[in-house]
Parts: sequence; structure tokens; C-alpha cells
Amino acid sequence: TLTPQPANAITTANDGNLPDLPPEARKSYLQYRIPLQIAADYYIFDLRSKLADIDEWGDINQLFQFNQNNGQGQPSKIERDYINPMRILTLSMPPDEADEMRTAQFKFEKAMFDISKSVKGVRRDLPIEIDPSLVVSASKGWDDGRVALNEFFT
Repeated sequence: TLTPQPANAITTANDGNLPDLPPEARKSYLQYRIPLQIAADYYIFDLRSKLADIDEWGDINQLFQFNQNNGQGQPSKIERDYINPMRILTLSMPPDEADEMRTAQFKFEKAMFDISKSVKGVRRDLPIEIDPSLVVSASKGWDDGRVALNEFFT
């Protein structure tokens, strides 16, 4: 029998909250649920408004940049905050769920590629003329990414 816990109690893989998942999937879910939720909140609430402001595109471009520091590459913020946690969660899930999650992950990656293509070369300190079709493409990429994130979470 389960005993009631205070709302601020720490949830572990053995608490019975995720009975249908294998132990590794529970562990991965509990490890990545909060960071991935924070990343999704940034995507939904902040990135959209930044895409609407071309002056912010230089900052958005930085989200896609890999840091090649002395040959030891660091993944981009998109890779680190979204793709890697999605990949780890997908690999830990049972095959039926993993296939659907992988499909959503690939859709998200394609959407991020579309946004990256649109903002590529834009820097904050270098004003350039932006082709209006790039704004449409970036907005569509954001919307496709939003749908893919939703599919991944459900």
C-alpha cells in the first residue's frame, strides 16, 4: 500500500508513479523531465517572441552554434537541451513508445534545422537585410517544432 507523501517529496524510480515503464525508462524520465520541461517552456514562451524580432536572430543563431574549443567540441544549446535528452528518453523506453518518440524527435530536429537555416549568418552586431521568406520559414520551423515537441511529450 502506498502512503501519502507531501507535495515536495522527492520522487524516485521506485515510488510507483510510473508502473508501466521499465526501471531504466523511469530513471531516465525522472532525470530529464524537469530540464526538458524548462527547455520546452523556453521554446514555447521565449523563442517564438525572439523569432518575431529580427534583431534577436543573432542570439537565436547562437543556439545552433557548436563550440569547437581546442578540438573538444561542445554540442549546441539545442542539441544539449533538447535533442540529447529526447534521445536518451527514447532509448530507455519500450519499443512501441520509442518508435513514436523517435519519429517526433526527428520531426523536431528537422524543424530546428529549418530555423537554423533561416537565421544562419545573422549576427547581433552585423545588421543585414533579411529576406521576408526567411521570416516565414523560421516561423514555420518554430511551429513544426512546437507540434513535434507536443508529439514527443504525449
